[in-house]
Amino acid sequence: MAVETAEVATPPAATRRPERGTGKRRLRIARVRYGTIVAGSAVFLLGGYWDVSWHIIVGRDTFWSPPHLVLYAGIIAILAACGSAVAKAAAAARGRGPALPGPLVPLPFGLRLPPGILVTLVGAGMSLASAPIDDTWHRLYGLDVTVWSPPHIMLVAGMVIAPFGALIGLTLETNHQLPVRLRRMWHDTGQLWRLPHSELAGIAAGGVILATALAVLAEYDFDLPIYGLVYHPIILSALSAFILVAAARASGQIGAATLAALAYTAMRLAVHAELLLLDGIRPQIPLVLAAAPIIDLVLVGLPLRPLWVRAALAGAGFAGALVAVQVPYLQAYGWVQWAPEMLAVAAPWMLGLSAAGAALGWLVGSTLRPVHEAPED
Repeated sequence: MAVETAEVATPPAATRRPERGTGKRRLRIARVRYGTIVAGSAVFLLGGYWDVSWHIIVGRDTFWSPPHLVLYAGIIAILAACGSAVAKAAAAARGRGPALPGPLVPLPFGLRLPPGILVTLVGAGMSLASAPIDDTWHRLYGLDVTVWSPPHIMLVAGMVIAPFGALIGLTLETNHQLPVRLRRMWHDTGQLWRLPHSELAGIAAGGVILATALAVLAEYDFDLPIYGLVYHPIILSALSAFILVAAARASGQIGAATLAALAYTAMRLAVHAELLLLDGIRPQIPLVLAAAPIIDLVLVGLPLRPLWVRAALAGAGFAGALVAVQVPYLQAYGWVQWAPEMLAVAAPWMLGLSAAGAALGWLVGSTLRPVHEAPED
């Protein structure tokens, strides 16, 4: 994907101040777009978990069931945010307005879109395309009650990609605002709540991405597993390690993995509150937040290179910590249990895939926030 930087001509001195103000306004609008994408993904997730609870209590319903309407509202909000950017890009291509801010990807018909918007459009398009495919799937194979059918996986994957596009856009904006941060691998949390809005929103996007990705485990969270229990700890740990490390690396904030896990937990608590108000069945919330600090401690504190090896060890450590907190929690909850004999089979896969996922997450995050010099002093 070729990315180019928007060319900005230097204005005359007399007009420089209004142009600067206009540029700040365009950046605020871009931030609102990405915030809308993250919010739309959160609304989608609220509708998705309500839909699972609805199917358990009521059974399969029409295309226009209340949970589906909430779910569609989230997708529409995402498409509206992207549509606004496309309209601005089309106007700029016709010479009727300025180009969108930030690095841009050249497209046919003279369009130039930010990479984050382009990635979000791909994700939203996948989610929309999954609807007719799901209908065809049911006509061919009958009704299914699993999240793991191909159309459902396509839907969830698309809604993971959509907020990832927002994370890309927000990270690039932070890099533009504070380029000095690209000289160090990590920056401190001394003024956490004074961070740029784009950086805090990026951490929140990481939490929403994780919550959406882990929706594939909804059957286990609702204590209605169709497939083997051995898959639960493996997928939970590997996906969490990948996304949390990617979010931490993209942010460069000390403690970012824990903050992203906090955003994930807040999203799941919102689902819990929603289903409590609607008298629905409430799923258990995996204790990702309790294990996430291991990732931050290893990434920041372990003096080991190459750095992706450090990330792999962080993923393996996260897997071990997750087992330590999740086993007694599930026993107290009384639903799906991680029995010792099952964990004996799952442990090698859990540790290996979590390490691999964390290393891959490090590489993905590094493409969003490259460090040019003096990684660590």
